[in-house]
Amino acid sequence: MQKRILPHVAAVLTFALLTIIYFYPYYKGMTLGAHDTTQWKAMAQETIAWKEKTGEQALWTNSMFGGMPTFQISVEYPGNWINYIPKALQPIFPEASALLFIMFVGFYILLLCFEINPWLSLAGALAYGLASFNLISIEAGHNTKVMAMALMAPAIGGMVLAYRGKVLTGAAIAGLFLSLNIDANHFQITYYLLLLMGMLGVYFLAEAIIQKTLPVFAKATAALLIISVVAFLPNVANLWSTWEYGKQTMRGGGSQLSDKKATNKGGGLDIEYATRWSEGASDFEFMTLLIPNMKGGASGSELSESSASYKALTQNGIQSADRIIERMPTYFGDQPGTSGPVYLGAAVFFLFILGLLIVRSPIKWALLAISIFFLLLSFGHNTPFFELCFNGLLPMFNKFRTPTMALAVLQITFPLLGILAVNEIINGNVSGEDLKKKLYIAGGVVAGLIVLFGFLGIGNDFTGKGDAEIAKQFPEWLMRALKEDRASMLHTDAFRSLFFAAAAFGTIWLFMRKTIAANTLALSLLVVFLLDGWLVANRYLNSKDFVEDTEFAQNFQPSPADQQILQDNSLDYRVFDRTVDPFNTASPAYFHKLIGGYSPAKLQIYQDLI
Repeated sequence: MQKRILPHVAAVLTFALLTIIYFYPYYKGMTLGAHDTTQWKAMAQETIAWKEKTGEQALWTNSMFGGMPTFQISVEYPGNWINYIPKALQPIFPEASALLFIMFVGFYILLLCFEINPWLSLAGALAYGLASFNLISIEAGHNTKVMAMALMAPAIGGMVLAYRGKVLTGAAIAGLFLSLNIDANHFQITYYLLLLMGMLGVYFLAEAIIQKTLPVFAKATAALLIISVVAFLPNVANLWSTWEYGKQTMRGGGSQLSDKKATNKGGGLDIEYATRWSEGASDFEFMTLLIPNMKGGASGSELSESSASYKALTQNGIQSADRIIERMPTYFGDQPGTSGPVYLGAAVFFLFILGLLIVRSPIKWALLAISIFFLLLSFGHNTPFFELCFNGLLPMFNKFRTPTMALAVLQITFPLLGILAVNEIINGNVSGEDLKKKLYIAGGVVAGLIVLFGFLGIGNDFTGKGDAEIAKQFPEWLMRALKEDRASMLHTDAFRSLFFAAAAFGTIWLFMRKTIAANTLALSLLVVFLLDGWLVANRYLNSKDFVEDTEFAQNFQPSPADQQILQDNSLDYRVFDRTVDPFNTASPAYFHKLIGGYSPAKLQIYQDLI
């Protein structure tokens, strides 16, 4: 018993240690100055203050858009006991740090459900948790999204376990994590999870027909359907109020000022608005999955003093060169802007390709099909037929925006298939010569992609859609230097990806030659995943993003204008703040009753008025 438990204890302690190290500034009393967290605190301040004063929960706020419901701002449902589970982690992992820990544990559970040994599962969990999109989203303050993403993997794990014969255990795991996923209150990610579970369900049905195990399939399906209903029950109050409120919002339909349904079938978001953040297709932006700086990284990147931009600035006598290179517009992809790329890891990418070649289970084809489907979804307006097709076919699909979010599913499928491939090798299910051949093929494919896109620059002229606006502020000589830096960033990261893919290749090669043992292989891959993921994630979320509590509090200090307005004790005035973007900023709501504000689910009648 002790030998069985020890690896799991070691894994959890490793996850905890890495989480504490990454988010160590929290433990020094600092705060993550995330933009969306600041915005939420401002929009929720009135209702928070009301509850502190009266003990009552307000379902309406006067602080934004002339007044609006608080259902998607700050409502708590005390009858939902499932909510206390993630809250129990807060004393150990403050604020957003708990999200990374749950990421690690969730994927670890998924791999255990696939009967992967604990040490290899530990390595795979690090690859998943440190994928760039997770940490970039935390830096932006998208905490509900990250929580929902973290809970996808274990829910899938429970489903797999149920269809593999452990019906009650699997259903219980799936139900628990599905309920927690719904509680996270990011319904787009929950929608993707249900889509993913549905596609896997089709696979398991086909498997049951071929293997003539339909009774087991029927039992597992019945158990999963029942537990899914149970999973929804603790969240009924939130789901119901959101459903009712949603009919009146910009995600629902028309208003007295417009007949939105006439131009947007069934209501939902305007398709141009909904697909604004779409992954680049024709410009191969999706290759950031393999090379993080394929499109220049984040919209505002810090360059070094050895960069072409810094040299050009100093040569032209610009005194503020040091300050200017702290935030350069290096991103040149298809999106209006980005906080960073969706990078899965070069080692993970290599192992995924290897998995397609050596994994015997046909589940690899299901994972490939799922990956392609969600990749196409992420293209949004860049694949208009696909996008419009699913806008019309899938119920509630038109309520969601930001198609790039679909890449969250690839963060599961890629490392999952990669770890399944390593497991096949460790278990000796691939013969030496066959493995050698397929190892070379997978290595050649990945190396070829890196050469084509990273070194030869296929699909890149290092000019972005936003360059016309940038050129209005930058002289021609600085634009030339900026393009040089974009090229340099790509080539540097191509070498980097080649190194980490080669490292994964090398560890498997050494195991194949019986130079290292299975546990050493797992440990070596753990180190590769850790370094690969950590170093890229640290570009976008690091100690510079944390501020002292006193500095964070400065976001909520009234200006002289605010102080003058606050002298008016009447209840019937409204503030229109032109010092900010009035209809896309919630900050002034901390003090005032606004005409504007920010909400991704504002009332449609107010959006029509705007």
